[in-house]
Amino acid sequence: VVLFGGCPSGTRVSFDTARLHYDQITLMSPFHFTPRDVSKAQRLLGEGRIDGRPLITGTYTFPELLQVLALLQQGQGIKYALVPQGA
Repeated sequence: VVLFGGCPSGTRVSFDTARLHYDQITLMSPFHFTPRDVSKAQRLLGEGRIDGRPLITGTYTFPELLQVLALLQQGQGIKYALVPQGA
């Protein structure tokens, strides 16, 4: 189970711990970056101080989205750029 959402502080949820244990369910809550982090990364990339190209496995157009999702499902690649056709 992957938890997404950025819920307000103090939000609570409950789980059946027997199911977690006996069904071997893993709970994950990935961290996403703050707007300040994103702005800083954009600035560093824009200034050329960080080279993001090694992180982009491939560039595809939106009609190729299903192909990209299949690659990700197969565990291939790191990040894929989706660009408008003709860009």
